[in-house]
Formats: sequence, C-alpha cells, structure tokens
Amino acid sequence: MKKIAISQRVEVVNAYQETRDCLDQNWTSLLEELGMIAIPIPNTLKDPVVWLKAMQVDGVILSGGNDLSFLPNAKNASPSRDRTERVLLDYLSTTDIPVLGVCRGMQMLCHYFGGQLIEVANHAATEHMIKLVEASNDLHQAGYQTLETVNSFHNWGIALDGLHDALTPMALDQQGHIEALKHNAKPWWGIMWHPERDGNSLTKDKNLVKHIFKSERV
Repeated sequence: MKKIAISQRVEVVNAYQETRDCLDQNWTSLLEELGMIAIPIPNTLKDPVVWLKAMQVDGVILSGGNDLSFLPNAKNASPSRDRTERVLLDYLSTTDIPVLGVCRGMQMLCHYFGGQLIEVANHAATEHMIKLVEASNDLHQAGYQTLETVNSFHNWGIALDGLHDALTPMALDQQGHIEALKHNAKPWWGIMWHPERDGNSLTKDKNLVKHIFKSERV
C-alpha cells in the first residue's frame, strides 16, 4: 500500500489548555478505500524533513483548515503549520514525490511560489460550478466533464493574474477564480474542493487522487 503523508489543521482548545493537530477522519477512510495509508504530519517537528524521509512516503497531501498566517484578518491561523508545510515543500521541490494541495493546501502552493490570494464571497459551505480549461488533461482523464459541480469551503481564492508562471490553471469558477492547478514541471497539483467530503464529483475525485499518486482508477 502506498503511504501518503498528510498535513493537519491546528486547533487551540482553551478549555483543556491544549493545542491539537487534527485530521478529518474522512481522509483516512478515503485513502484506505483507495488502497493507501494516511500518515498524519505533526506540526511541532524540529525537522519535518528528517521525519518525512524516515516515513518513506509515496506522496504528500496538504489538507484544508487554518487560514495562512500572513492573510489580513486570518482566522484560526497557525504559524507552526505554515512553517511545517513550507519546509516540506522546500524539500519536496528537490524530489519527484507527488503533492496534492486541497483548499488551504492549494492556497499554500500558490503562496509558496509568490502568488497572490484574494477574498472571495459565497464559497464557504456550498457547491458551485467550475469549468475546466483547455489544458486540463489530468482532470479529463479522471472523468471530470468540462462543466462540473464541486463542493466549496473557502473564503480565499486565486485570480488568474495572481498565479505564478510555474503553475498552470486547470479549472475556473464562474467568477474566473482558479479552482485547480498543476505545476509545469513537478508532480504537484492543487484543487480548491474537498475530495474527502461528499459531493457530486466524488467518484471523479477518487480517480484524481489515484491518478496523482500513480495508482489505478476506481
């Protein structure tokens, strides 16, 4: 079984004076269904790269949750998580290990390359239409149609002019914000919807995850 390291959101629980790393149980269920093992990434490691090498993973997922700390009026931000993911991306950029950024994870990929995030309205706890762009071969291979309805749980998005040249948009929402992207040279992808959550595109999402981590289709 392929081992997939997955980043975790950070939650501060004042009632217990605890800071917790958290991962939606849907992620472990999804990856198990796809024949993969989820390995949660701690956010307090002194050297995340040493940990990642020891895990000998076949892929990395940057999951959702927590606003990036640099954003104005960031909600539930976690500088420790930002650092962990950035350090890992520095290392992963020297490897051929596939990376999938989901929601905040895609925002992190954009920010990592110097792109810009913008506030978006009516994208939290809803569904909306996306349109695949002409170069979206990977999404087509996973079974997505030119027009798809996906789930949406974010307040920050990426405009076309806010994307670094190293990244190529693969899908847009109806306002022209980028909903999926791919690195031009590395096996790095980003999507703004959540494959671990129910939605109209669930089977296609499973196929995309398997495609990214070089497994068979569902």
